[in-house]
Amino acid sequence: MLASPSTDPTFYLYYTATFPSFFAGLAINCTVLIALYKNRESLFQSRLDTLLSMLIVLFFLWCIAGVTRSLGDLFVDTDFFKSLTSLVTALGIMSIMWINVLIAMERYFSFLKWQDKCTFKFYAGVTACYLAAGTVAAFCSLASVCSDGIKPEASSPLRIVWLTAMSITIASSLLVAFALYVSTYLQATAMLSASFKQSMDESLLVQVERRILMSTIMMASTLLTFYVPIWWYIFLNIVPYKFELDQSIVNVWLFALSTLFLVLDTILSPLLVLYFMPRIRLAVVELIFPRQKVDAEAQVEEKLEIPCVDLEVPKRVFRVLDVKLGG
Repeated sequence: MLASPSTDPTFYLYYTATFPSFFAGLAINCTVLIALYKNRESLFQSRLDTLLSMLIVLFFLWCIAGVTRSLGDLFVDTDFFKSLTSLVTALGIMSIMWINVLIAMERYFSFLKWQDKCTFKFYAGVTACYLAAGTVAAFCSLASVCSDGIKPEASSPLRIVWLTAMSITIASSLLVAFALYVSTYLQATAMLSASFKQSMDESLLVQVERRILMSTIMMASTLLTFYVPIWWYIFLNIVPYKFELDQSIVNVWLFALSTLFLVLDTILSPLLVLYFMPRIRLAVVELIFPRQKVDAEAQVEEKLEIPCVDLEVPKRVFRVLDVKLGG
C-alpha cells in the first residue's frame, strides 16, 4: 500500500522533517565532496583523510537512497521495491557503522604511533566481519517479503536472522567505537602529561587536553545519539518475537524518529569533520567564497595544526607543543 496519511500516522513527520533533511544532507555532503575533489592532492595526506572522505561519500549515497525511497513510497508498490529498500537500509547502516569504527581505530592507532602496515590486519579483520554481516542481511532482505520496506515479514523464517544480524552489528559497532574513543583520550592525555613533566606551561596542557576531551565527547555522543534509537527499534522486534509489533503505535513512531535521527547524522557528522579538520574546512570555505579572504586566525591555526590533536596523528601535536614551548 502506498504511503499516505491514512495508512501511516507518521506520514507528516516524515515528509515535513525527514524528507527535507535528506536534501540538506545532499547539499552539505555534495559541497564537501566537491571541495575534496578539487583539492585532492593537498587534502589526502593520510589514511584518516581517506576514511573521512569515504564517510562523506556514504552519507551522500545514503541521502540519494533516502530521497529515492521516499518518492518510491508515494508511487511504487511492489514487493521487489520494498525488498530493495530493505537491502539498501541494511547495507547503508552497516557501511556507516563500518567506516565509523575504522575512523575510531585510526585515531587510536595514530596516537599509539603504529605504522599502517602493522594495523592492516586489524582493518582487514573488521572489514571481513562487516562483509559477513552485510551478506547475511542482504540475503534475508532479497529472499523475503519486506512489506514495510525495512525488515522481512513476521511470517518469514529469515526475519529473526535479519534482526539479529543488524542488532549485533549496530550494538558491537557502538561499543567498539565508544571504547576506542575513550582509550584514545586516555592514551593522548597520558602522552601529553608525560611531555609536560619538565615544563612550567601547564596552561597549554589543560587547553590541549580539553580539546581532545571535547572531540572525544562530541564524536562518541553523536554516534550514540543517532544510532541507539534504530538499534532499540530492531531490538524490540527481537525480544518479544512472539508478538507482532509492526502495528504497534510505539513501534511505528520509534522507527520514524530513528529514521529522522539517521538522516540528521548525515548533516551533523560532516559539520563535525569540517570543525575538526581545518584543511577541509578552508577548502570548503574557498569553494563557497572563492574571493573571500581567509580569516587570519584560521591561517594561524592551519599553520600550527592545533586541531590535529582531535583527529590527526600525534607527531603534529608534539610539533605544536614544541613551537609553543620554544623547542
